[in-house]
Amino acid sequence: MTEKQRKTPERAEDVIMRASDYQKFYATNVVSRLTDSDVRIDFLNEKIPEKNHFIFVADSGAILTFEAASILRDQLATLLGEREKKEGKIEVKSARRRVRRAKEVLVSGPEEIDETAGKTAPE
Repeated sequence: MTEKQRKTPERAEDVIMRASDYQKFYATNVVSRLTDSDVRIDFLNEKIPEKNHFIFVADSGAILTFEAASILRDQLATLLGEREKKEGKIEVKSARRRVRRAKEVLVSGPEEIDETAGKTAPE
């Protein structure tokens, strides 16, 4: 053993501690978008049929730095690659991809939606 190895303590494995208000959300779909400073992800779990379109309900969301988004991309590629090796290719129905074309509508309740502005209509 060298002198340096004797002086350098072995690094313990890092631990993740979940905060007391930690929450989990189940998602059947996601929508991601870029801003100038981060990546935003909405987690969807419900779709409401309307006359000629669907309203997708986002139960929660995440705002990630570009670095965190890059880590997530790499981790998902690894995890999904491992699963596909065991179970085969993960098929995604085209209807699930449809939500990518949806315009963002910011509504926090049953307010009227202004279809042209993509925001809550003024009262």
